[in-house]
Amino acid sequence: MYSAKDMPGGWLAYVGVDDIKAATAKAKSLGAEIKIDSQEIPNIGWMTIMNDPTGSRIALFQPKI
Repeated sequence: MYSAKDMPGGWLAYVGVDDIKAATAKAKSLGAEIKIDSQEIPNIGWMTIMNDPTGSRIALFQPKI
């Protein structure tokens, strides 16, 4: 598991999800490598950062409503 300071620079696409825990578990079951597991962004929502099975970096985001 990496922390934010260990992540390389560059673009990071976010994909909106309804349930961050379920979406993270589904991604992992499909071969994603979780770099930063779901964590809260205070007053904003929750995010997970991962590499998809091809190695592309992507983030999942659930807004706080």
